[in-house]
Amino acid sequence: MRLVCEYCQSSNPNNEKDCIACGAPLPKVKKKSVPKKNINKNSSLLKKEDKSVELATQAARLYSSIWLAIFDAIIIAAVSFTLGLAGGVFNQTVLGVLGAAALGISVGLTVKGGILTLISAPLGLLIGSFLCIAAMIFHLPPFVYMLLLSICTCLAAMLGGHKSPYKYRTIWYKIRPFLGMAGGILFGVIGMGIGLGLQVVYTNFLQFLQELL
Repeated sequence: MRLVCEYCQSSNPNNEKDCIACGAPLPKVKKKSVPKKNINKNSSLLKKEDKSVELATQAARLYSSIWLAIFDAIIIAAVSFTLGLAGGVFNQTVLGVLGAAALGISVGLTVKGGILTLISAPLGLLIGSFLCIAAMIFHLPPFVYMLLLSICTCLAAMLGGHKSPYKYRTIWYKIRPFLGMAGGILFGVIGMGIGLGLQVVYTNFLQFLQELL
C-alpha cells in the first residue's frame, strides 16, 4: 500500500512520514496484522492491487498538478499585475517589478491546497493596501508603499504552505519558482506600463484643471 499526499497527490511508500515530492506531512496509517497462512494466498492479489493503485495515483497526481498550475497562474497574473500597476502609479517601477517577481517565487516555492492558494496572496495584498493608506496618512515616501505591498503579499503567499528539501522535489516542483518569477516579471511589467500611463493621464488632468481655474 502506498500513501498519497493530500497537497500534491504524489505517491509515497507507506513508511514515509513526509511526502518525498513536496515535503508535506503524510497521514498516519495503522498497520494491520496478517496471518502467515494468508500471506502467500493474497500476494498475487496485492500485487495487482498495487498496480491499480499506482495507476490511479499517477492519474490523480497529473490532475492535481494541472489544477495547481492553473491556480498558480491565476494568482501570479492577478497579484503581480496589481503590484506592477501600483509601482507605475507611485513611480516606483523597479520596486513594482521586483515585488511581482518575488511574489512569483513565493508562490512557486510553496505547496498548499488550491483554495488556500487562491485566497492567501490576495489577502496579503488587501492587508498591504490598508497599510499603504496608513503610510499615506503619515506622509511616508512612496517606496514604503511598495515595500509594504510586496512584503505582505509574499508573506501571505507562503502562509500555511509546505516546503520540501530540493533533492526530494520532482522536476515540476523544481521549476515552479522559476516559472513563477518569469510570470511575475511579465505581468508586473504589463501592470507597470499601465500604471505609468494612468499617472500621465492623472498629471495631465490636474494641469488641465489648474488652467481652467
